[in-house]
Amino acid sequence: MREGETSYRRSAYQPGRANEPHLDAYARLLRAVHGDVSRAEALMNYEIKRGSKRSRAALDALDRLIRDRGY
Repeated sequence: MREGETSYRRSAYQPGRANEPHLDAYARLLRAVHGDVSRAEALMNYEIKRGSKRSRAALDALDRLIRDRGY
């Protein structure tokens, strides 16, 4: 990069993201249910009833959804 030019590349560093992997899982779960928030919440609530912690429920719901769909 030359002096005076601005770089528009995003840094890989994002504060707080390392401790919140469930946010990425929630986004992936939402994408898997085509943006249906109530469906995603229902799947997460099911996992919580089965014993998952709230912080892990999205990941567990996504895993179960993928397994049930046979991917």
